[in-house]
Amino acid sequence: MITTELEDEHAQRRGTRKRPSTRWPVRGRGVQFAFDESGATGGALNRSDLDDCSADLAVTIVLALRKRILADGSGDGPERVNAAYKEWRGARVERLCTDAARRAFHAGVLAASRTNAAFHRGPNDAPCDACSLDAGAGERPAGQPFPSGSLYPPLHAGCACTVVPA
Repeated sequence: MITTELEDEHAQRRGTRKRPSTRWPVRGRGVQFAFDESGATGGALNRSDLDDCSADLAVTIVLALRKRILADGSGDGPERVNAAYKEWRGARVERLCTDAARRAFHAGVLAASRTNAAFHRGPNDAPCDACSLDAGAGERPAGQPFPSGSLYPPLHAGCACTVVPA
């Protein structure tokens, strides 16, 4: 898996051992949310869903940083890396992490939902065709993709939509 390769490469460079993953406590919040909303008591969340969230986040950040570093033709390598880091360490990484956390949360909601789930658009989101399409689709069996092809939000960067057990 890509995340494992990146972690292994990083560990080799730093001389550190890879520690067991303890990421994504937010998935438990999704399971709790599903229980609070509908009494859903479905199964445990599939570990591969969380690994996918981690891999997507890591690859997105690494590729974007590499692209930014390579696109900047001024200065030597360390200066370009420093400039890219300064640009990315704030709001951009926070937005990407928020999207990944929302994805893990919704994976938890669907893991706990044994019956149907409904897609709801975020109240303050700008109109998005995919979100509107999924919200208009009504209830779906938990685990069945919505019309956009996605199982759960976020469908785009900054998407504040949610999926709720029905």
